[in-house]
Amino acid sequence: MYTTCTAFGNRATAVIKYLRKGREVHVTGSLQDNCWVDKTTGQNRSKRELWCDNIRFQSAPQTEAPSQSERHYSDAPLPNVAEVTPTIREIPQEGRTHIEPEYDGGDRDVAQPTKPQKKATRKRKPRKKPAPIGG
Repeated sequence: MYTTCTAFGNRATAVIKYLRKGREVHVTGSLQDNCWVDKTTGQNRSKRELWCDNIRFQSAPQTEAPSQSERHYSDAPLPNVAEVTPTIREIPQEGRTHIEPEYDGGDRDVAQPTKPQKKATRKRKPRKKPAPIGG
């Protein structure tokens, strides 16, 4: 499933450092609804994003993908992913990083949950224009 996620502080730093396309990640957080009026069309717009409380990398980081001839397969057990990947649990700090999901253009049917698991949402107030300087 693709969705817009927002991470703060140390979480955002770790995401920038470790997250790459194709790497599995488990994210928990709260859904936030943003509403605004489009300045060009005058239409009401809205967007839902996930504010990350916990980010857990599910797969080990990959350096460079080996070519077909370099791939070797083994029956040896795989390492425990939890031992080789970081878990981010720090309290959000100042600053915020916006993470746009990468979309590969494919049409996938995504199963919708039967019961939405939604934490309390808050609507943001529209920003006021700053007063002119030198009045």
